[in-house]
Amino acid sequence: MGADIAVGIGVGLITGLLSWWVTSRAITARIALSDKISKLPALDSEPGEWRYRFKMLNKRRLLLPKRAAVELDVSAVFVFKSFRADDSIDRVRIPVGAVARNDADLEVSYLEKNRALRLRTEEMRSSLLPLEIQQGLEDATVTLEGLFDAVDDGRLEVVVNASHGYTHARSTAFATYHRIDIECGEFVPEGIELKRDASKCSEG
Repeated sequence: MGADIAVGIGVGLITGLLSWWVTSRAITARIALSDKISKLPALDSEPGEWRYRFKMLNKRRLLLPKRAAVELDVSAVFVFKSFRADDSIDRVRIPVGAVARNDADLEVSYLEKNRALRLRTEEMRSSLLPLEIQQGLEDATVTLEGLFDAVDDGRLEVVVNASHGYTHARSTAFATYHRIDIECGEFVPEGIELKRDASKCSEG
């Protein structure tokens, strides 16, 4: 009888650990990020001449119900060599959103399938950047390429944290972009690949 109890406890522990691993480690949100930044002419409702976007994809798992990724936390940080004498690294946050500022659909809290987010560089505020760049960003006259050109060793780091819609297990997606990753064109409708079209930026 004692052996049966021990076996039962062991089976229960193993089952519990397996259940915990499946719900907290195996069934998590799977977010993929585009490897390019899309550059297109700005919409009438958007400031500046160009709109710059990256795209997220909620990757589906085979044999599991389709669930949206929830509790999204998306951050974009511009990293560059400091203008101070110590040559340290500075970081400035770039606000992101689905559309232009002051729109009701600005915040993104869940991801059903895929979505492109705009880099709102005109809302960057930091004394770490030269005054002329700060003013140019606020006036939406400095492009994203211009921001890269104004610094040394510049890169854009995007981090997305999300929960699975059923298990609520958290996962993280990360992407790094450089100036060379900015390309003219639209993202394909159902994915994160960029369809290059230089003619869309023929005025740039």
